[in-house]
Amino acid sequence: MVGGDGSYDGNRIKRLAYEDLPTFRKLMERLTLATIDYLSRQIEAGVDAVQLFDTWGGTLSANEYTSLALPYTREIFKAIHQLKTPSIFYIKGGGHLFEKMIEAGPEVVSIDWRLPLAEAKRISNGRVAIQGNLDPAQLYAPVEKIEAAVEEMIGDWGQGPGYIVNLGHGILEDIPVPHAQAFVAAAKRLGPRCT
Repeated sequence: MVGGDGSYDGNRIKRLAYEDLPTFRKLMERLTLATIDYLSRQIEAGVDAVQLFDTWGGTLSANEYTSLALPYTREIFKAIHQLKTPSIFYIKGGGHLFEKMIEAGPEVVSIDWRLPLAEAKRISNGRVAIQGNLDPAQLYAPVEKIEAAVEEMIGDWGQGPGYIVNLGHGILEDIPVPHAQAFVAAAKRLGPRCT
């Protein structure tokens, strides 16, 4: 939207914020309202939960995120809460923003493989449920190694509710189907240990 093409490293939007903060804020306000409208329509259509997937927040420092993104994200989650629908939040490359993700107000925070699951559990201290953590590239491994990786991931969580077994990002397009099926089967078989 800011850069005019599909390439993205976060610098174009940051440039706008630093060169013309009023225009940046106006854009963020419009995007916030559009996102609320879109998610509200999804909820009206009957979804059980919504996920906000932030692709640029991970390019920001914690201080930048607090001033440039967090107010808008909070507004989105506040609107979702009023609709009584569970919400999930993920920031691509945002492990360093984990506390900020919790502050935004979702019920579930998705994490990637860069933030150790046990550390996320410790930091969250039951304030949110946690989803994710397995590097999708691990699904290239042989099936037995995928099963071992899922078992290790669940072991990192330990006991207690509040964990949704999942990948730490979307599945890669060329993962062999039997490998994806092995991940799902292992998650179903081993996941109840978390409760």
